[in-house]
Amino acid sequence: MDKSTAFTAFKAGSGDVVQGDASYYFSSEDEGWKCVVSASDVDMYCPAVIIAKEGFAEENPEAVQAYLGAYMKAVDWIRENEDEAVTMMVDFLEENGVATTEENARQFIELQVITIPTVEEQIDLFSKADGSDATKLQLYIAQLMNYYVSVGNYTQEDADALMLDENYDVSFLEAIK
Repeated sequence: MDKSTAFTAFKAGSGDVVQGDASYYFSSEDEGWKCVVSASDVDMYCPAVIIAKEGFAEENPEAVQAYLGAYMKAVDWIRENEDEAVTMMVDFLEENGVATTEENARQFIELQVITIPTVEEQIDLFSKADGSDATKLQLYIAQLMNYYVSVGNYTQEDADALMLDENYDVSFLEAIK
């Protein structure tokens, strides 16, 4: 199930366990639910990726570069202005009908933004892992895919296809560095 449907079903009493990301963490705590494990608990890194539609990056590299540059500039700004970012997030959510607290907004920003690797750290993820032909990023993604294959969300063929070097392009990060 997608996250929204899964949480709605879980809240309605269907199922004993549900998995989600930080965007549901705070509302689940408010519901009195208990987090039983997180990626950090099992020494797993869950990278977020930015994906371009097939052909778009090749046909519009300047647009992809501008987007990525603006994204990382915003992340840097949030790191340097966390208090203001918290206030802005609370205001934005409330203007859009989502009540939250400053504490929840700060937790979300700390989990979902402050922890985003710097451009230099992201570039390093594209380097080969010690003793492996795979990059550090590919090994993190392989770890996640092993789980998803084991529970039947994806096939091993899906996981193998995701590991192909052609799926990864560090040039945009190198250009904004």
